[in-house]
Amino acid sequence: MARLRKKTETSGPVIGVSAVIDGREAAMQKQQARVKKGLSMVADFIDREFYHIDGRPSAVFVAGELVRDAASARRVGRSMRENGVEVLVSFDDVWAYPGELEGMLLANIAYGQLPVAHVSGNSARWPGVVYACAATGMLAQSGYFCHRIVGDVIEEDGAPVRLSDGLKGDLIDWLSAATTFADMWGTPYASFGGHSMNMETGLAHVMPARRFFGVNTIHIDMMEIRGRIESGRYEDESKSMLEWLKRRMPGRIHVENPHGDKTGSLDTLQYQCKMYIAIKEIMAELGATVGGFQGQRQWTDYLPTGDVPEAILNDLFDHTGAKTPVAFATENDFNRGLTQRILLGLSRGRPPLFADFRKAYFKDDPLLEVNASSADREIIDRYGGIVDFCNSGNHPPYWAGLDARRVTRNYENVHLWPVIDSYFPGGGFSVEFNAVPCRTLFAGLAMRPDAAFVMQASMGASVALSEQLSAAVNKASDVTWPHLYGVFEDSLKEVVETWSCNHLVVMQADDGESARRRLQYWADIARVGIVAYQSVTRSGRSVPLQYQMYGGQVAGTAAVGPRG
Repeated sequence: MARLRKKTETSGPVIGVSAVIDGREAAMQKQQARVKKGLSMVADFIDREFYHIDGRPSAVFVAGELVRDAASARRVGRSMRENGVEVLVSFDDVWAYPGELEGMLLANIAYGQLPVAHVSGNSARWPGVVYACAATGMLAQSGYFCHRIVGDVIEEDGAPVRLSDGLKGDLIDWLSAATTFADMWGTPYASFGGHSMNMETGLAHVMPARRFFGVNTIHIDMMEIRGRIESGRYEDESKSMLEWLKRRMPGRIHVENPHGDKTGSLDTLQYQCKMYIAIKEIMAELGATVGGFQGQRQWTDYLPTGDVPEAILNDLFDHTGAKTPVAFATENDFNRGLTQRILLGLSRGRPPLFADFRKAYFKDDPLLEVNASSADREIIDRYGGIVDFCNSGNHPPYWAGLDARRVTRNYENVHLWPVIDSYFPGGGFSVEFNAVPCRTLFAGLAMRPDAAFVMQASMGASVALSEQLSAAVNKASDVTWPHLYGVFEDSLKEVVETWSCNHLVVMQADDGESARRRLQYWADIARVGIVAYQSVTRSGRSVPLQYQMYGGQVAGTAAVGPRG
């Protein structure tokens, strides 16, 4: 058994790769070279093509022997457990004995917990898919959930040399989902304060999150941030961060007075920089990659808002350079914070966007009638209207340019404006821009009355509007806030009337089919029902056998229940 790279070269959950072989001596002599080559092919592909959300290669651990009998299954399983394997890919190329191999292998890793995919070609001569069907069927009836991924394996001179493009895409999507789940398991949600303004849809569901996602909630009083700031420990770094912001936005930080302790002063912006540094420091101390900040009202009535800290926490850059985004929820919306972390994983490190479901403009809305251009009207008629997704200023600047490498490109159209003091007496600045167009996935976890999580999701897009319509839409809510003009592939009326709360999360989804499939794979693994909408539920991956047995994905996840 061996890792393909040194530990220091990799990141993320350890992905184990194994393969089975027919245990009969004559069969093994015929198959061994071929199956070993296939095992190396799959492992090398994952090592070469699949990256963690921080951009580093994933840790791949390869079985040092083919699984041929109960003893070898036990050895391989125990070695994978000892080397921290959290996700398992089994390459099935030939027939073997599932009852003898599969249960023994999994029992010695982490029976009942490990995300597993059985990947096979579809060859008449080499019946790996026969083993995959038998093994996954056995696991389904015994209550162990896994996915079966079947596609074409390209051969040369009678040996497997590469996966087809379709099979590659399926495997990458599954790995994105499985490693997102594994990466979250055992990590904390850093809850700064309580649920904002007593919005119970944002309440921290401590026990269900532990059972479904392995996420432990750590409650931190917001005074911890203030106490660290008042200790004076961030004076020098906050000045450096303030100067960095000035360089990023020359002439676009709209200061009302250079000094003071309220709205529109550089002193309050520096205080927001200190808030950012303190939260980032606390999150690092806890090992947390997801959290949220209550803000309203106990903090924002007296101290600057969390808009700037939240926007930069969620972004790819700060004053220290490139960084991995931290999924961080406005108003400490627990369900949406978890959704941000899920989408961060599924997108492989692209910042999700948290927003208010602010205003739906149906196609006959008077504002559209007066201000829409012919190009606007094409969008409006195609989708039945548009939605203004905005908030008081927490959208990550990545969405102003969608450039993962150049911070300057993203900040070109970003402004900082003094907050609305009637909402936020404590002052501070909001981050303002219009999000650039791209395909999107809109999503949000919700809690059922039986304390089970479900996922709402719809495919759609961020669109560009004419200057006149954009100005009118922004003015209708607030021109100092960031805006994403969104459209849904599903019925706008249905989404407006059934969305679970006042917030949602947006993921960049350049490949809509891949984004849909990743969310479906993740929901299967996490045992979370996808309850809406048809643009997400109608196609993508095949509903796994275990859930089909219960009548579908939603019924199946409810019947099986959480892992914890």
